[in-house]
Amino acid sequence: MIAVFLSFAPTDLVAIKQFSVGQAISVAIDATLIRPLLVPVTTYLFGTSIW
Repeated sequence: MIAVFLSFAPTDLVAIKQFSVGQAISVAIDATLIRPLLVPVTTYLFGTSIW
């Protein structure tokens, strides 16, 4: 998904460029920080009450 969003970055339209770079950064943060770190920690802290 990062590659797909960054493929729109070289366009001349500033709005599309900002959107594509922002989406690529958010997907990268989600894949590297949110899902591997915060989700397991939250699940551990809340225990069975999270389900």
